[in-house]
Amino acid sequence: VWLGYGVAWWARQGKDAVTSPFPPHSSISLLPPLLVAIMITVIFYLYHHSALRAGNLNHINEHLPVELEERVGKGQFAEVWKAKLKHASSAKYEMVAVKIFPCEEFASWKNESQIFTDANLKHCSILRFLSAEERHSGLQKEYWLITAYHSQGNLKDYLSRNILSWRDLQKMAGSLVSGVTHLHSDYTAGGSPKIPIAHRDIKSTNVLIKNHQECVLCDFGIALRLDPSLSVGDFANSGQVGTARYMAPEVLESRVNLEDLESFKQMDVYSMALVLWEIASRCDAIGGKAINMSQLSFSGPKEGNESPLNFKLFFIKFTWDCTICPLQNNCYH
Repeated sequence: VWLGYGVAWWARQGKDAVTSPFPPHSSISLLPPLLVAIMITVIFYLYHHSALRAGNLNHINEHLPVELEERVGKGQFAEVWKAKLKHASSAKYEMVAVKIFPCEEFASWKNESQIFTDANLKHCSILRFLSAEERHSGLQKEYWLITAYHSQGNLKDYLSRNILSWRDLQKMAGSLVSGVTHLHSDYTAGGSPKIPIAHRDIKSTNVLIKNHQECVLCDFGIALRLDPSLSVGDFANSGQVGTARYMAPEVLESRVNLEDLESFKQMDVYSMALVLWEIASRCDAIGGKAINMSQLSFSGPKEGNESPLNFKLFFIKFTWDCTICPLQNNCYH
C-alpha cells in the first residue's frame, strides 16, 4: 500500500514538472518515496509482530473479565485466589484460579508464563492455563496467572481428609506419572517434537485433585526447559532448588551432573516417587495411615503397615495394573 502511494506521488511530481511553466531545478528521483515506504512498512511489521508476541505471552491488552472472590492459598512467591470468569456471550461464569505475583516476583511470573504458553505443554495431567496478565493494584503492578480451578484442593490436604481405595490409588498415581512423563518427553502424544521440561519442585502441595480422583501438576515457577542447545554455563545455577524434603540426595549434596540433562529428569522422578509413597500410605489396601514426610524423606518408613514389604508389594501391583495390563490389552485388541 505504502509503495503504491510512493509511486503515485512520484508520477504526480513528474506530471507537475512537465506542465509547469518554470524550468525544473533538478531531476525527480523515485528513491525518497521508496525509502519512506520501506521504513514505514518495516516499522509496521515490527510493531505488529511484537504485539502478537506480547499478546501470546500475557494478554496485557486483553484482560479477562475476572472477579476475585477469596484467597485460597499463599506460597513463597504468590497468592492464589478463587475467582469468577464471566462469559461475554452469556450471563454465565466459570470458577478459575488466579495466582497473583507482586511486582518484585516478576522473574518467577515470567518463567511460569513462558512455561505455560508453550503450546506443547497442554496435557490432561497438567493444570489448564488460560491467561497471563499484567495488572495494576493502586499504584503497584501485579502479575496474574489465570488457570483452571479445582475445588478439591491440593493432594496433601486431600490425603489428610480421605482414605483411598485401590482404584483411587491407581487413578491418582497413574495420572501423576502421566503428567511427569509428558513434561519429560521429547515428543507430544501426537508425535510433534517438544522441548522437555523439568518441574524441579514436585511435591504433594504442587499437585491438584481433579474430579474422579485424578491429579494435575501445577506451580511451574522454577521449572526448567531442557533445551539441548544451551550450554553447561546456562544451567550453572539450576541445581539446588525445590523443597528439601523432596530433594534427591545428589541435589542436597550439590553434586548434580549439569552436563547431563537427564539428571534433571531423574531428580523429578525421585521427588515423584516420594509423592507416590504419600498416596500409597493412604490406601486402605496398604494401611491407610498418614505418614510424616520428614521421616519418609530421610529415614524411610518405621513401623506397622508402612513396612518396606508392603510398599514393595504396592509397587509390584501398581506396575502390573498400570503398565503391563494396558500393554497386554493393546496387543490383543
